[in-house]
Amino acid sequence: MSFSLTQVLTGLSDAVAGLVDQAAPMLAAIRTTPGHHISGIIWQPDVIITADQLLQARDSYTVVLAGGILVAARPAGRDTANNLAALRLETKAGKVAIRTAAPARVGAFALALGATAEANPVARLTVIHRLDTARTGMLNGMTMDMLALDLPPNTSDDGGPVLDATGALLGMSISSATGQALVVPHSAIAAALPPAIAVARGRRGWLGLSLQPIAVPEAMRPVAQQDAGRMVVNLASSGPAEQAGIRTGDILLSLDGQSINAPRTLRTFLSAERIGHYIEVALLREGTLEKVRLAVAVQPEG
Repeated sequence: MSFSLTQVLTGLSDAVAGLVDQAAPMLAAIRTTPGHHISGIIWQPDVIITADQLLQARDSYTVVLAGGILVAARPAGRDTANNLAALRLETKAGKVAIRTAAPARVGAFALALGATAEANPVARLTVIHRLDTARTGMLNGMTMDMLALDLPPNTSDDGGPVLDATGALLGMSISSATGQALVVPHSAIAAALPPAIAVARGRRGWLGLSLQPIAVPEAMRPVAQQDAGRMVVNLASSGPAEQAGIRTGDILLSLDGQSINAPRTLRTFLSAERIGHYIEVALLREGTLEKVRLAVAVQPEG
């Protein structure tokens, strides 16, 4: 069966329009100054994300949701390294299903969306121009590649979603200082957002274990190079420590090279700024010195 050019173009047009309709409920317009707004994404029913570089620092904001619904919002966290800001809605929006896109490929279609002042969608169809390794955020000690689009920057799109050809979320649109439209990847947002919110709320880091002071057995002190540590007496199910392979009975000696002998050392070390970062744990297990890497999680509520 053959298709005419008109049929091909009509099919493509209908498919793009369908993706816009599908994604419209996740769009938000954040009012910044009278007559001005920026785009945002409904990440969770009560959390909006947007481009940090465009969000003016204020105590509160008015957010326009689909259908022109006005909702008050307050700052919920920022991550300047990944150009990410979050707002918490005082009234929850409807639940939005966000699918994670497959790894991006250069040349693949991308649909950049933004919001009008009434939170109606605006759209630009383009392709992924390159993986921009020169512009990366720092996360968990690793660089995260951003995507460069074959588009000029447009501040009305910044903070809005960028979709792949299936409608899955590639990430959030931002503009570079050199005039390039970039995409903060979904994976970077998902990893950076919880610690950013935790910092803003005064939450601390969490390893998912209970410790008690213990003297290092004299025979092990030459290996441990210290005479005291902290023995693991309990592990939270599926917590960071358990997932990293730490066991009850292990004697923790240091975190990232810092001894945890002093009573307040561990609490000081697990500040909110460490959430989402990997640390190296030195421990004694059955007389052997071992080192384990684990990711610091957000302290659970309650």
